[in-house]
Amino acid sequence: MGTLARMWNVSKTEYPFASHWLDVGGLRYHYVDEGAGKPILFVHGNPTWSFAWRRFVQALSPQYRTVAVDHIGCGYSDKPQDYAYTIDSHVSNLCRLIETLDLREITLVGHDWGGCIGMGAAVALPDRFSRFVLMNTGAFRSQAIPLRIAACRRGDALCELLAREGLVAEVQPPVAVDGHRHEGGRCGGGGGVGLGQVQLEAGRHQRRGDDEDHQQHQHH
Repeated sequence: MGTLARMWNVSKTEYPFASHWLDVGGLRYHYVDEGAGKPILFVHGNPTWSFAWRRFVQALSPQYRTVAVDHIGCGYSDKPQDYAYTIDSHVSNLCRLIETLDLREITLVGHDWGGCIGMGAAVALPDRFSRFVLMNTGAFRSQAIPLRIAACRRGDALCELLAREGLVAEVQPPVAVDGHRHEGGRCGGGGGVGLGQVQLEAGRHQRRGDDEDHQQHQHH
């Protein structure tokens, strides 16, 4: 049974594009290639596929070459069970497509981890890219990381800080899941708490402080 036959039925009205495939290590990597001119490369996030870009492809292909990929495991691309589904592998596949199609002066449009994958390709092939449009992604390393993301990325240090500030009761080391160290770590009493619980404890801490201030004001 072919790849298309294994996919759900997609309306030709909604997705009227010709399918193209690139061989990447024996796997079929699907992409849409419509129009001519300077290329716009659409890189989807998880768990979507090139279908997410269909309106853009239809609107922009009269003036531009619009290329929209399906990562391995998504859309019309092959979906092997034993594949290394990592950012690096997706970046490598995208670089191979860019070089095979000889895309230059690329405008990258990336959503979700498509931004990470697309920017990984831009770092590897910087002379081929000219503009970037990134949405809801995490494509850059930065010291200015929102609290919720920092808690996932640097759980140990953040949990210790929260514990010192009285926002959680105790700190536990990162837990192992399926033999792998969970980098986010866990903090709180018992079996640990998630970020929502940390925020809840922070709110309680703030309210306790407000109550104490109010009581002191009443005594005065």
